[in-house]
Amino acid sequence: TFRMINFFRIHFLYISFFKKCSKMNCLLNIRNLYTESIETYKKCIQNVFFPYT
Repeated sequence: TFRMINFFRIHFLYISFFKKCSKMNCLLNIRNLYTESIETYKKCIQNVFFPYT
């Protein structure tokens, strides 16, 4: 449960960050950060789930 809470906290940080960014209308930056965050998500998911399966 703790790992999932950690994961959701990271998820929440990304969402709040994107909302701030969209308010500033930096759409290109959001797109770049979003693709980077997907990679980070993949690593995060692997770190959270695979070592414990």
